Amino acid sequence: MIGRFAGSWLLRRVNPAALLAAFAAVAAGLVLLSMTASGEIAGWSLVAVGLFNSIMFPTIFSLALEVQGPRTPQASGVLCMAIVGFGLFARASRPS
Repeated sequence: MIGRFAGSWLLRRVNPAALLAAFAAVAAGLVLLSMTASGEIAGWSLVAVGLFNSIMFPTIFSLALEVQGPRTPQASGVLCMAIVGFGLFARASRPS
């Protein structure tokens, strides 16, 4: 929740596309850090990835729909169905 509240505060003050790019870069750096480190550093860097991932979905969704114009309802449906479809695919392809 900390990442979500801080992210929504920042989104009102910073360009959403720039903030999304910065948060994605920091999250990728933290994943690399967790892969190369060990112990508490690796653990806390993985926790911090969650903070930076907190704005990803709503920002990507909003930015994707912003440029659709009159096709916004269809684009929204496609994005939602893609998420549901991948969830079903991942569930079905998991070994028993």
